[in-house]
Amino acid sequence: FYYAKGGGPMLDMGPYYLTALMNLLGPITRVSAETGRLQPTRTIGSGDKAGQTIDSEIEDHHSTSLRFANGCIATLITSFASRDNPYGWSHPITLHGTAGTMKVPDPNNFNGTVLLKAEGDDEFVEQAPMYDHPNGRSLGVADMVDAIRAGRTPRASGRLAFEALRVMHASLESSATGRAVELASALVQPARVGA
Repeated sequence: FYYAKGGGPMLDMGPYYLTALMNLLGPITRVSAETGRLQPTRTIGSGDKAGQTIDSEIEDHHSTSLRFANGCIATLITSFASRDNPYGWSHPITLHGTAGTMKVPDPNNFNGTVLLKAEGDDEFVEQAPMYDHPNGRSLGVADMVDAIRAGRTPRASGRLAFEALRVMHASLESSATGRAVELASALVQPARVGA
C-alpha cells in the first residue's frame, strides 16, 4: 500500500515532519515541489507476498519548498528512494538561523534531545527537555487532557492535522502542475510546552 495511489513518502512521513515544522515555525503559506519516480518497480520484503515484484504507482521522491507566514523557508525531502540521510537518522530536522543551528529529533519517535550550536560555539550542546515524559507517544494525549481542563486548544489539534494534510496535497498539486501553491491558513502556531 505504500506504493499504491494514495500512498508515497509525502503522505507517509509528511504528517510527522510537517506538524513538527509548523509547531516550530508556524503556518505554511506557499508550497512548491518537484517529485519523481526513481524506482518504478519494488520487491515486497515481508509477509505472504515477500519476493514478489510490484509496479510502483506513486512518485517515490519528493522535494518540497515551504514558505512560512513568518518568512522562514524550509526544504522538506521525503523519499522512499534514498539510502542515506546526511543529517542523521536521530536528528533529521536541522534549522539554520542567524544566531545558530538547531537539530531536532525524529518526530516519528516522539522523544529525543534537541541539539543547539549557537553562534560562536564549536560543538552542538544538548538542551534540557522542557517536558519530560517516559513515553513520548502519549504526550499528545496528555496535552489534550490538560487542554480540556485548562480550556485551551490542544497542541496536536484537528486544525494542525488539517493544515498538514493541506500542505501535503499542495505539494502533490505543485509537482503535478509545475506551479507553486499559495495557502491561506487559519492555523495559530501552537504554544511551546512550558510557555
